[in-house]
Amino acid sequence: TTSGTTKNFTWDTVDRDDLLDVTDVKVYRQGDYVETSSAGVTNFNSLVSKVDASQGWKLDLLFAPNLERNLGQAVLAGDILTFTSYVPSDDSCTIEGRTQLYALYYLTGTAYFKSVIGLDYGDRNNDNEKVLKRIDLGAGLSLTPNIHVGREAGSSAMIQSSTGAVENIDEI
Repeated sequence: TTSGTTKNFTWDTVDRDDLLDVTDVKVYRQGDYVETSSAGVTNFNSLVSKVDASQGWKLDLLFAPNLERNLGQAVLAGDILTFTSYVPSDDSCTIEGRTQLYALYYLTGTAYFKSVIGLDYGDRNNDNEKVLKRIDLGAGLSLTPNIHVGREAGSSAMIQSSTGAVENIDEI
């Protein structure tokens, strides 16, 4: 609940319709431009303000409606919420699905205005590339990412696949 500029956190139920739908929001590098049909904003700062004025955000997972699922736990490190999702194969003869890695700005549920896990150089607005909010990790099931922060700049998400291989994804 909100009282003036103070937010009081309670265990009250939040209605899904009171959450800002950020599913279709595309964030471009530097935050100068945000493309969306549902949120009605044009830059990253106005997106943060709009989510702040609502009861929070919601994000529908993108692949195979009603099939993509988050099965592990999410990790919040700094301002980035990192988690995996699993998309089962739609081919009944294939036993393995695919894993997606999401890296979202926790205040908006979208990509951050700076690259965390990469840029889409094929989707540009002027000289700014679209910032990726998810990447495909390939076939198999991978669950909870582990975040490593060391002496170097940024962090790494380490994710073990169903084959035992460990993927190391730099989060810049």
